Amino acid sequence: MGCCESKQSNSAATSSSSGNPVLSACGLACGTSMKREFQSETRKLKVERSKFTSHTIVVGYQQWKWNGLIENLTLLIIQVTVRVPQDCSSISDGIDKVVDGGRVIVSPGIYRESIILSKRVEIVGNGPVQKIVVESREGPAVTVQTSEACLTNLTLMCGRSMKVSPVVLNGCGSLNLDFCDIIGGDYCVQTTNSSFTSIFFSDLHESRKECISVSGQARTIIERCRIHNGLNGVVLQDVGSFCSIRQTAVYHCRQSGVCIMRGGRIVGEGSYFFSNGQLGVCVSGPGSNAVLTHNKFDKNNYIGLAVLDGASAVVEENVFSSNVFGGCFVAKPSSAKVVLSRNTDDSPAPCVVNANEGNQSVQAAV
Repeated sequence: MGCCESKQSNSAATSSSSGNPVLSACGLACGTSMKREFQSETRKLKVERSKFTSHTIVVGYQQWKWNGLIENLTLLIIQVTVRVPQDCSSISDGIDKVVDGGRVIVSPGIYRESIILSKRVEIVGNGPVQKIVVESREGPAVTVQTSEACLTNLTLMCGRSMKVSPVVLNGCGSLNLDFCDIIGGDYCVQTTNSSFTSIFFSDLHESRKECISVSGQARTIIERCRIHNGLNGVVLQDVGSFCSIRQTAVYHCRQSGVCIMRGGRIVGEGSYFFSNGQLGVCVSGPGSNAVLTHNKFDKNNYIGLAVLDGASAVVEENVFSSNVFGGCFVAKPSSAKVVLSRNTDDSPAPCVVNANEGNQSVQAAV
């Protein structure tokens, strides 16, 4: 007969003259043993609790009673912050350990792993960004598989392999990249499907193809970044893809700074497109659209801005300077509308509008 059974037995307890319950010898021994165990567990919990940081929250407890003595005490604990490598050896382990919606703080080091963001999480580098490196030898360094996530102050790299791979791949959720250095890969950042990506105060460079690729119905916001030394800087290539570029420098790309194709849309404001191998910005194809205001197009090796093959554009209050074959070129506008207004151009060749198409609609004012 166990302890809980002896509780219900008539021989386990008798009544004294005062009416208070009295434990039998068996019950008293069992109760004394449990009391010692409880006191031991209490001391252990106090020691463990002293190890908790402000990033650990005790949300409740459960307890069971036997004859007035607490038999067991279980703390329900959630960790809202995990530190790497102090708490976990890898960032991936930190993501597994932290609560949904929590934070992983990463100390300086080289972490050779591929991170899968499988829950809502914020990953923050604690130290100089160039000393906190996440490097993937195969596949993306970061893959988004959650509704929202944020990466801050990290260097993200992708090793050279035969497999086509971006450094950061977002195909389903909302991703914020803040103060990051993103290097290499076929794409520094690839956004697809209906994902949303915002990139602030970051450096994206050295990609084999585009530094930023936007396809499907993806939307991307880029502000106060540097994008350089890729095949192209930013490429939008599907109907429904959208990108906003503000106060960003796009330069030293081997072909074009920005390409908008096959119905993509872009808003560019206060940005600097310079020293690209061919074009600063190219808008091409029916349905493609660009709204460009207060930008500077400088020293591109071919043309600052080209609007081609039925694309539409509003180009206002931009500065074109020192582009080898002209500041702005508009060709074959078809039924699309291209507005050029209050721009300045001191390139060797002036703005050129190809008027060979009989159905054009171009308004130009310099």
